[in-house]
Amino acid sequence: MQGRKVSFFTHTKLNPVTGCWEWLGAKYTDGYGMMKYKGRLQATHRIAAMIWKGFKPESGLWVLHKCDNRICCNPKHLFIGTGGDNLLDCVSKGRHQHAKKTHCAHGHEYTEANTYRPPSAPTHRACRTCERARHKAARL
Repeated sequence: MQGRKVSFFTHTKLNPVTGCWEWLGAKYTDGYGMMKYKGRLQATHRIAAMIWKGFKPESGLWVLHKCDNRICCNPKHLFIGTGGDNLLDCVSKGRHQHAKKTHCAHGHEYTEANTYRPPSAPTHRACRTCERARHKAARL
């Protein structure tokens, strides 16, 4: 017995406030919409990017949300980027697990004066107090 075909638009609803096409169907445990497409389960925002933006899953690139709404499938709200772009987007929107931390592992507050961001890794933060102590200990 063949499974029934699911129409993309019968499982989306326009949010008139945000313009998001919100997925009403099944979702992955992380909250992203999912449906079967071309014989396999895929994230609905990726399917939308394949259909309307020419996204190729084998490219190794990511589909990101401008609207930061995991169930949005509106291609106008989606953009293609690298894994690094995804990380920077996550950090800039305050969703990264480490970006939410207000203190380092030793209890020092991440203030502007006490935070170092290496130019080679702009998403990384280091505690200046801990760095000074580590360098001082290394010199002894």
